[in-house]
Amino acid sequence: MEKLGFRIRYGGAIAAFMSKRDWNQQIIEPSWTPPLLKWKRDFRPIHFTDRGFHRYGYTPRKGQNLPRGSKAFWRSYFGQKLRRKKHSLPLVWSGELRDVTDRGYIRATGKSGKYVMPGAQKANFRAVGSSVYMREELTRVIPAEQRAMAREMDREMVRRLRGAKTVIQKTIGGI
Repeated sequence: MEKLGFRIRYGGAIAAFMSKRDWNQQIIEPSWTPPLLKWKRDFRPIHFTDRGFHRYGYTPRKGQNLPRGSKAFWRSYFGQKLRRKKHSLPLVWSGELRDVTDRGYIRATGKSGKYVMPGAQKANFRAVGSSVYMREELTRVIPAEQRAMAREMDREMVRRLRGAKTVIQKTIGGI
């Protein structure tokens, strides 16, 4: 009896036949870049505006709700910032945190992606007894932004699936 064998060759974007490693390297890891760039370019700057203060529901700063002419207001954090820095932008004292977060980079794996902001340790500073968590406020994402970033990732995954360079060759039998 003769051994019968043949090869089946699949080409193109056939996700079911991709190895997990290929799937992660060719599809998932690079697909994290567009949504994270969207956060950096479109959503991160909003965090440093008065609009962002209301949009993300930041904790009011000390003195923010006091009457502007009072002595207590001008001694508070918010009054000092207004007098010294001439602005009332949230998460901004000198602007250093805003500038540092712009110089971050994207780190992606097959399971997750993150926007790393080295040098943004100032967001971790917290006065004793304060209820303000700047790091949490800076990284807060609202549902509308989550949907927008998910759409970006979906578009990128579809684009990558259409152009995937995967060729699977299976040998069946004894060739």
